[in-house]
Amino acid sequence: MTTSGSDRQPYVGAGEDGCRRSAQIDRGQADALSWGSERKDELYASAERWEDQAHRAVLERVAQLRVDVGSEEWLTALALLDLSPDMARSAAQFTEWSRDGGRFTYEGEGEDKVSTFHPNAQMDWEAWANHIDEAGVGWSSTEARLYELVTALTVQGRKVSLVGVLDRLGSWERGVLDILVQWESGGNNREYPGRLTVTENQS
Repeated sequence: MTTSGSDRQPYVGAGEDGCRRSAQIDRGQADALSWGSERKDELYASAERWEDQAHRAVLERVAQLRVDVGSEEWLTALALLDLSPDMARSAAQFTEWSRDGGRFTYEGEGEDKVSTFHPNAQMDWEAWANHIDEAGVGWSSTEARLYELVTALTVQGRKVSLVGVLDRLGSWERGVLDILVQWESGGNNREYPGRLTVTENQS
């Protein structure tokens, strides 16, 4: 984990787990002090800084994660965005990692037990689509078609035409089709409405 100038060395352990354990130590000491104690407020503030530091460590770790987050449509859209760095950077501005929602995994036993937090991804696809629709961007015509496809997968009510979009993706056509075939052939998980409504076949 890289550290910023404001990061502290945990009292125990290391990394995000050490930060969370340090926050627990400070809160425990603060809870034992009487109200009105200046030290009590300092300890609570310290605990919050430890939690902030733990959250920064989590964000650094998950920055490149693309597994176990979101639905099939979510993951398919991410895979499509990987084809265009400019589009990926644009969408990333509307992606957040939950601070509270997620799950913990644990390694080790007793005092050596270390926790790792796996936050839920929160991507506001609709807000991104509204932003692009209103502000506009200088994307190529191929990127514009890819955008239509991504938003059809992720924003309810949007559709994309097979003719005029999927057949005009240039050098991305093979990659896009490979990704869509993986999405469409995903076992028996056909309860996703997107499978039925994402495309309109126009002849």
